[in-house]
Amino acid sequence: MKNILTFLGKAIYFSLLYICISFPLSFRLSNLGIVALVVFWLLKKILSKEPVRLADSSKNEKWILYTFFALFIWQAITLLYTDNIESGLKNLEGKLSLIVLPLILCDLRIPLTRLHNLVKYYVYSLLVCTIFLLAQSVQHLFQFGSFLTYHNFTRSLDFHAVFYSYYTYLSILFVFMLFNKMNLKKYEQVLFIISLVFSFVALIISASKNVIVVSVLSMVMVFAVRILRNKLKHREVVIAIIVVACSGVVISQIPSIKNRYLELGKLDGMDNLAKIDSGQKLEHEDRIKFNGTSLRIVLWSIGLDKVVEEGRVFLGLTPGDRRDILNEEFYSNGLNPAYENYNLHNQYVQTFVEMGLVGLLIYLLLNFLYFKSALSTQNYLLLMFMVAFTIFQMTESVLERNKGIVFFVFFVLFLQKLTLQGNEDRNIRN
Repeated sequence: MKNILTFLGKAIYFSLLYICISFPLSFRLSNLGIVALVVFWLLKKILSKEPVRLADSSKNEKWILYTFFALFIWQAITLLYTDNIESGLKNLEGKLSLIVLPLILCDLRIPLTRLHNLVKYYVYSLLVCTIFLLAQSVQHLFQFGSFLTYHNFTRSLDFHAVFYSYYTYLSILFVFMLFNKMNLKKYEQVLFIISLVFSFVALIISASKNVIVVSVLSMVMVFAVRILRNKLKHREVVIAIIVVACSGVVISQIPSIKNRYLELGKLDGMDNLAKIDSGQKLEHEDRIKFNGTSLRIVLWSIGLDKVVEEGRVFLGLTPGDRRDILNEEFYSNGLNPAYENYNLHNQYVQTFVEMGLVGLLIYLLLNFLYFKSALSTQNYLLLMFMVAFTIFQMTESVLERNKGIVFFVFFVLFLQKLTLQGNEDRNIRN
């Protein structure tokens, strides 16, 4: 029995490893790691006859777990007043990670050395995928005279460009952490420097304006802290210069990318909101005026207005009915079929529209608890991730995609385990 439990402990670790290295791949492949993690964890629990280990979790950790459960349970409750039950059940199934991953990761006691190894392999995996994507983009330049950018840049991996940008941002944070907290070997230092340079170039090519702004600000903040503490090294300055130079060249030499970043200060298409409010139906000439920002504002306005109109401020339109109800609105004002089935591109608005004020308050509480945990344990990596993720959620409905749900749930729990509160003393090897 002891050998079996040891095997299952290793299998759990390798499942976590697979999850980390498969994030840049299609969810059909990466979800295999989650299935394996659940199976091996359940088998170990059954054979060892151990209860879920929450007794030695902190009060804040327990509150986080309970809030995850509350968010899932409230979504299940919305089925009671959902018309499209099939869609509601499918949406609920997609949110199973909200209870499965927190339960497992709160139970596991993972040694800090293994956590650091998982971080390294995550960075290596992103580096390999980024090199592959950049090579494809360069090949396209030689064959057709232009770089692959935005969704075309990540299409070969069956991946959304914005979500790839989120993963790349986290990889950048991890590289800073590894340089700051570990005695790295020479080859590791070289690999991580290469990863940092390629990551910023990939961020620019994938053209997620929100993520690149947050990444630059994060980098500036890290450097400012290191300067204040007199810890800034010459090689770090050199790395920063290389990153800025490469990024500047990429932006200046690729017109499509340059134009996307110039949109940051523009609100083209905002007059469409006034037309919709006045009851006019948009035509093709109106729709092509939208840029990313103006379209999002229009989507938010339509969603919020519909919740008030339906008298569902506290309960929401439900995750099962939201798409059908808003599609009717999109058709009536001329947004469809161009924007059929679009989500609202803001997680806070999305949660409010689907699950009402009750659901939004639960979700805000979850985010607050993670900020509280990061500050109370001085886990600055988790704090930076939460600040960035808070901003990311303002322009994307992150939890509307499988990869977004797993990314948020897995890594906030994972980063919480990287806290400085004596991990090694508390951990029990699996």
